[in-house]
Amino acid sequence: MTGSGTELSPYIIYNVNDLQAMENDLMAYYELANIGVKVKCVQ
Repeated sequence: MTGSGTELSPYIIYNVNDLQAMENDLMAYYELANIGVKVKCVQ
């Protein structure tokens, strides 16, 4: 994940692993890139 997590340089979320890593720093700033994730709903 690139960026420094600040308002001026947010972390860029490129993939699912980056998305999951957000839980490690909830106070940081993030920007979502086009990660191309497909979601399957299971009932």
